[in-house]
Amino acid sequence: MSTHTVALDAEAFAALKAQKRAGESFSMVIKRLTKPWRPISEAAGGWSDLTPEEQQEMDDIYRRVATADRRRDDTIRALWG
Repeated sequence: MSTHTVALDAEAFAALKAQKRAGESFSMVIKRLTKPWRPISEAAGGWSDLTPEEQQEMDDIYRRVATADRRRDDTIRALWG
């Protein structure tokens, strides 16, 4: 596998480093962050065998994650101006 050198300013490097997880290389971070989203239709029917209680639990989890995402986005927007 070949490698390439990429120049980043300090702010871009800090942003990339902040996304890095334990055990991840910078190449892995970039691949994870730039991975294209798959259409939701690919997941259609994937949870069709859940009980109503499990479906409710998944809905609750989705709502909590969506709320946390909105708060994170608001914080990022406030920090970045």
